[in-house]
Amino acid sequence: MNPKRPLEKEKYRNELAFWQGWLGEHGAGERALYYQKFMMNMGNVSDVSFFDGLVCLDIGCGPMGSLSWLSNAKAAIGLDPLAEEYMQFDIASHHMVYLKAPAEDVPFPTGYVDVVFSMNSLDHVDDLHGTCAEIRRVLKPGGYFLGSLNLNEPATATEPWTLTEELLAEILFQDWERE
Repeated sequence: MNPKRPLEKEKYRNELAFWQGWLGEHGAGERALYYQKFMMNMGNVSDVSFFDGLVCLDIGCGPMGSLSWLSNAKAAIGLDPLAEEYMQFDIASHHMVYLKAPAEDVPFPTGYVDVVFSMNSLDHVDDLHGTCAEIRRVLKPGGYFLGSLNLNEPATATEPWTLTEELLAEILFQDWERE
């Protein structure tokens, strides 16, 4: 975290406190089947073989092993600025790679990712325009964005963006074919 950005530091502290509280109350349990069902439903995907050999990236993955069910993918990567802090939640046991990086600066070459997932994460980012530009940059032509987006919700300290269909159409979905 950049010490010159105290609001960002506080936001990350609040995000981490959420996960500590949630996991303290509910426990980690086996979440892979939950995520598999939810994420496949986001893209109306009925067969996990859809992901055979693909590079899959979850933006703002959190510490729950969101892509650990993707054993057939070439790579299952969770991107989160708190990935190192999530080590306290035993993420090393998950069958996926956690990468510490902000969504506004994805450390992959252009056109590297086949599938980008976003499950209630875009309203959490620091720079929505920068994040959407990075998603568009790293996603291969003909790739897939599978998202569950919280629309029209008021901004909060940890969710500083109010997402609308119009805003997302302008900065993320422009020129994309919807399936």
